[in-house]
Amino acid sequence: NAAAGYNGGGTGSTSWPCAGGGATHIATTSGLLSNLSENKTAVLLVAGGGGGAKQGKGGAGGGANMNGENGNGSGGGSLSGGGYSNTSTGCLSGSFGQGANGANCLDNGGGGGYYGGGTGGGAGGGSGYCDTNKFTCSGTTGGSASYGSISVSW
Repeated sequence: NAAAGYNGGGTGSTSWPCAGGGATHIATTSGLLSNLSENKTAVLLVAGGGGGAKQGKGGAGGGANMNGENGNGSGGGSLSGGGYSNTSTGCLSGSFGQGANGANCLDNGGGGGYYGGGTGGGAGGGSGYCDTNKFTCSGTTGGSASYGSISVSW
């Protein structure tokens, strides 16, 4: 299996070894984003990681309060739940702070994010997040030829 991106990237499989990229986050407590699922109020900012590509398509990670992009067969994470997987047996959806692992269905890994991307085909990207009670944020989700961006002010 392909190694996953640090902080929530899903693992790839031996057949499709593209792992998901990990999220970048800032929180008031230390630790991996997935370990803060019971303390979401500690999370201030999240930039989503991209999903592992298959047939030229892996979903880009989401910018500030933006969903991750869908992959070629699976969904990007949103602000309220993990990205869906396709209907392949054993494929999983993403979860808080964690992209789905592709090893279960011999596919690529989902991107980490506030909620991670699903797997099964080109994997979905993870969603981004901004605590709008503390910051003013804007941003974009990257595409096949560009990087995502985020702008934060307080």
